[in-house]
Order: sequence, then structure tokens, then C-alpha cells
Amino acid sequence: DLLARAGFRAIALEDLTEAWGPILQQRLTMYQAMRQEAEATGTPAGHDAFHRSYIRFVDLVCDRRIGGVRATAEKP
Repeated sequence: DLLARAGFRAIALEDLTEAWGPILQQRLTMYQAMRQEAEATGTPAGHDAFHRSYIRFVDLVCDRRIGGVRATAEKP
């Protein structure tokens, strides 16, 4: 519907939410390890509010409360 209202005709829609969950979880694990390494060396570990927001984002995607789609469309 969003594509149609913008004047496009949808050709294909692919839900990427399930594929994103594991990728985001792996990245979160990596970022958390990097934060721990930074803290261990006495350097800033990053912005805490962003880190908490990213954790929330990963949880929402893994719980399929939000997600993403790849849309292929054409403008007639």
C-alpha cells in the first residue's frame, strides 16, 4: 500500500526480519566484547544510551515486533 501511494507498482516483497535477527545478535555480541575490551584498557566504552537502544532494537527484531522488507518496484 505504501508503494502504491507513492506511485509505484510492487514487483516483489521479501521479509528480511528472520535473517536479520541472528546477524544483529552476532553484532551485539561483538559490540559488547569491544566495550569490555575498551573498559579493561581504561578507554571510553562508547555511548551508554546508544548501547541500551541497540540492545532494545535487537530484542524487538528477534521477537519479530519490528522488522524489515526488501521491496522491488517500478514506477509506471
